[in-house]
Amino acid sequence: MSLTPDRPRRDPLTRMAWVVGYVVNPMVLPAAFFGWLTWALSWPVEDAWKAVGIAVLFLGVAPLTLVLWLVVSGEARTLEVRDRKKRLPAFAVSVLFGIGAVWAASAGEWPTTNLLPALFAVFPINSTLLLLINLRTKISVHVASVAATAAMGLWMVFGADLPAAYPVAAALFTPVLMWARVRDDAHSRNQVMLGAAFGFIVPALELWLFTRVGWLVLS
Repeated sequence: MSLTPDRPRRDPLTRMAWVVGYVVNPMVLPAAFFGWLTWALSWPVEDAWKAVGIAVLFLGVAPLTLVLWLVVSGEARTLEVRDRKKRLPAFAVSVLFGIGAVWAASAGEWPTTNLLPALFAVFPINSTLLLLINLRTKISVHVASVAATAAMGLWMVFGADLPAAYPVAAALFTPVLMWARVRDDAHSRNQVMLGAAFGFIVPALELWLFTRVGWLVLS
C-alpha cells in the first residue's frame, strides 16, 4: 500500500503541493467546518462534539475506509483515487454516508433547530452531482470541497452574524489548493476551475433554496 506520490518527486514545490493535497482534503474539511460553526454559534461543548463526531464518522472515517480498501485491493495506488472511472464507487458510497450523516443529525436535539440536518444534506446532494459530473469529465473534489466550505461558511456569516475568519481563510486558500492540485499532476487547470466554480456556487444555491422553503432558518 503506497501513501507516497505516484512517481518520484524531486522538485520541492511539487512535494509541497503533494503535502497540501493530503493535508487539506475532502475527508478533513467537513469536521473542520462543523467545528468552526459550533464554536462560532457558542454551542455547548457536548453538542459541538456530537456535531463534529457525525462529520468525522460519516464524512471522514467511513470514506477513508473505502479508499484504504481500494488501495489494498489494488484499485488505487494511493489515498487519492485519480482514475476517473475508479472514482465512481467512492462517490456512490459518499452519497450513502452523507445520507447517514443527515439521518444522524436529524435524530439529535440541537441548540439551533434544523440547522445541522440542512447543512449535512448538502453533502449527499453534492456527492450525487459530483458523481454525475464524473461520468463525463474529471473534477477536482479537493478544490470543490474547500470552496464549498468557504461558501457555506460565508452563508452562515451573513445569515447569522458569525465571525468570518474561517470561511474567509478557506476562500483565500482555494487558489493555493488549485495550484497544488495542478502542480501535483492530479488535475488540469480546467478541472480545478470546474471544482472551484462548483464549490462556490452550488452549496450557496442549495442553502438559499433551503431557506426559501423554510427548512433552514438562521434567525
